[in-house]
Amino acid sequence: MFFIRTHVRIRAQAIVRLSQGLTLQQTANEFHVHLNSIEAWRQRWNRQGLMGLYEGHHTGRKRKWAAEQQEALRALAQTDGGSANSLLRTLAQTEGLPAISQETARRYLHQMQFSYKRYRYSLKKHPPEAFGKAVRIIGELDQLARAGQCELLFYDEFGFSPNPPIQSGWSPIGQTRGVEPPSHGERVNVAEYFQDQDKAGAAESSHRVAVPHCNGSSTTCNCQGNAPCRCWQTSR
Repeated sequence: MFFIRTHVRIRAQAIVRLSQGLTLQQTANEFHVHLNSIEAWRQRWNRQGLMGLYEGHHTGRKRKWAAEQQEALRALAQTDGGSANSLLRTLAQTEGLPAISQETARRYLHQMQFSYKRYRYSLKKHPPEAFGKAVRIIGELDQLARAGQCELLFYDEFGFSPNPPIQSGWSPIGQTRGVEPPSHGERVNVAEYFQDQDKAGAAESSHRVAVPHCNGSSTTCNCQGNAPCRCWQTSR
């Protein structure tokens, strides 16, 4: 399907109205444009014909940052990372570069093959053979649990920190930036034991279990009726 842009269709209709005997002012009033625009369309039609109805190439506004200034942004994102706002603030303090919007900085970074993504506490890659072995073991345990020969519980934990590090930032595409995790004394860890959905009603009574740890903390579990057991870690 051939699609004609709105502006091209309006110019063509204006040329038709002029050919029907309307004056420039009458045509401008009908299409709610300036008189000079109608005259420009008429001259382009006379010089170029049908191609004169289409818009030419627009260069747009000149970029605020030259190639050297964009390179400074790239180098800072490569070494420090962080958000676009923090990068612009640092460059304004150190390089004295002209102010640009965060959206413009993001566009520059995308053009330089950067992406905004989460950081990781560890850059270690799990070997495929170890991952495959774990999948096989979990599969065997799942089959035993479904056959009623054992009770399979899954354990998960997460933590909260009053001063978390930067969680996301700009990095080159294909590279992941690592950050140092905070010390354990500044974190509050929460742990949970849960069962498979098919075995959600395995708990028979309400009880609390405190498991001591060598570091002076303990894990407390609370199971209510048929609900999954919920556990949390507290520090003394």
